[in-house]
Amino acid sequence: MESGSVSEATSDVKELRGNMGSYNDDEEKVTDQLLDRTDSGTPPSDKYYMVYLMMTMLGLGQLLPWNFFITANEYFTYKLRNTSHNASIYEVDDKTYLQITFENWFSVTSMVTNVVFVFVTSSIMHTLCANVRMFGAMSTMVVLFILTVIFTQVDTDSWQVAFFVITVLTVGILSSACAVIQASLFGLAGFFPQKYTSGVMAGQAIAGMFASLASIITLLGTQDDPLQSGFNYFLAATFAILIAIVSYLAIPRTDFGHYYLQHPDERTSDHLIAAKQAKGSGIGVKKEKPPFIAIFKKVKMEALSVWMVFFVTLSLFPPLTSNVQSVNKDSGTRWTNQFFIPVYCFLMFNVGDLIGRVVAAFIQWPRRGSYLLPLLCILRVGFIPLFLLCNIQPRGTIPVIFNTDIYPVVFMLLFATTNGYLASLCMMYGPQQAPQQFVETGGAICATFLTFGLAVGSAFSILLVSFIISV
Repeated sequence: MESGSVSEATSDVKELRGNMGSYNDDEEKVTDQLLDRTDSGTPPSDKYYMVYLMMTMLGLGQLLPWNFFITANEYFTYKLRNTSHNASIYEVDDKTYLQITFENWFSVTSMVTNVVFVFVTSSIMHTLCANVRMFGAMSTMVVLFILTVIFTQVDTDSWQVAFFVITVLTVGILSSACAVIQASLFGLAGFFPQKYTSGVMAGQAIAGMFASLASIITLLGTQDDPLQSGFNYFLAATFAILIAIVSYLAIPRTDFGHYYLQHPDERTSDHLIAAKQAKGSGIGVKKEKPPFIAIFKKVKMEALSVWMVFFVTLSLFPPLTSNVQSVNKDSGTRWTNQFFIPVYCFLMFNVGDLIGRVVAAFIQWPRRGSYLLPLLCILRVGFIPLFLLCNIQPRGTIPVIFNTDIYPVVFMLLFATTNGYLASLCMMYGPQQAPQQFVETGGAICATFLTFGLAVGSAFSILLVSFIISV
């Protein structure tokens, strides 16, 4: 369409509707006539990159709440402390069973529910419109975080076990909601040009970086009260979800967003022909049942590649990479003892990951369909021996080859940047390999394999940790 054609098209539709009578009965004829009358041209521009920024906010809103939830370590350590006497939450010898194991419970509960629900969402998304899925999941997250904020102001010392059970259930429901949003979000991004998927990926990386910075600020001692710290984390997470909801509502109300959601085929040159085929594919309607096997065959290279990317990443990060200690730890400085792991492991990973995801929005190499993409993803397996030969402690008899701190820092930057870059390419290319009317399903399938990569990588990390300790 030419510039200004969206508003012209809207008036044309109203005129045709008036001439043809009932809108409900004749909507399809109206759309057909409008499409037949429209010449090919350029779609409206994304003014001020607003839609890209809103897609980034959706990615941020999906992961920031969860990242803040697991970053509030001191809050949960305080809530689950030994209340029989005034024990410090930092006294290792006096830690309760719940203090020692709550992170494991969170991790297992999150991973199981995430895998299950991302698969379920991908399977039934054609029966529920995206609005129901997204609003349902985000509203659930808001309610959960409001409840969690309230708990920061409630004395739970007399019912710690009940509080712990409620928190684990909250983690499970929260992770399920995140899975629904992730599968739906990458499906939504598939309607737009491929760089908009990179926007979602960048938002997720920003969420991780914010959580890392929050953790470091806590270490600096600017927040001494664990209850206040937890309150701040959870309140910030609630606002992040609300911003994501506003962004989701605003996207289809922009000319750019409305156009691509009604004409997802505009990524190709034959947009008018495909528009008729994809008609009704907007985010607010149900669709025909997609042929999952056929769609998977179209996106399998990208889906398996993103699985490999996150399998390697979760095999190392954070179980192994967080055990790499500074070779100068005995110097007793705050950097080598207190800040080395938070900065080198978590902050540098999230910064490198963000750089990779942003670069992918501007530089796409290898090109879509190239077998170099899965090859590069497989080559990341080489990071496993590199990190194993760093100063991971405790360890068995395997010697430390890279015995200066610069090595793990360089390895982490390369590891994180390739994770963000290659994962973004996979998620950008994958949905566009699917038939036009099934781009949402193509994106959901890729998101499913991404989640499976996270799960299998996490399980494999247990074997790697056992290997480095026992060999």
